[in-house]
Amino acid sequence: MHPVNELKQLREQMVEQLTQIPEYQALKAMERFIAEMTSIYETASAHGEPMAHKPAPVSLDVRQKAESIAPAPRVTPYIPAHRVA
Repeated sequence: MHPVNELKQLREQMVEQLTQIPEYQALKAMERFIAEMTSIYETASAHGEPMAHKPAPVSLDVRQKAESIAPAPRVTPYIPAHRVA
């Protein structure tokens, strides 16, 4: 049963390392913000209060569709040995 304990420890270490990454912290902050906004709008719609937003213009919808189809640009990691003098 030692492998199970080792796997648990390894998982805990990985989670700890993951929480130190700035991108992961930003992602979690965005998820919390979205959850808060969703709960605010769900509460407002449950009480029958009118929403304070207008429908999105058609041009915005077209742009979003075009962006969703286009592949994400490839990002090359920075490695100090690759610097150009």
